[in-house]
Amino acid sequence: MVVKLTILIEDPRQVERRRLLGIDDADAPTREDLASVLEEVCSLFNATDPLLYHDLHQCWSM
Repeated sequence: MVVKLTILIEDPRQVERRRLLGIDDADAPTREDLASVLEEVCSLFNATDPLLYHDLHQCWSM
C-alpha cells in the first residue's frame, strides 16, 4: 500500500496579506492545526500495528 500525504503550510505573509484585504477565511485551518495533523499522521506511521495502516487507508479513501 502506498499512501501519499500532501499538506500545504501557507506563508504567514500571504495569510496576513489576505487578512488585511478582508478576505480571511475564518474556517480555514491554522498552521498549528496543519502541523498537529502532520505530527499525528507521522506518529501513526511509526507504529508497527498493521491495523493502524488499514484504518488510516480507510479514512483517506472516503
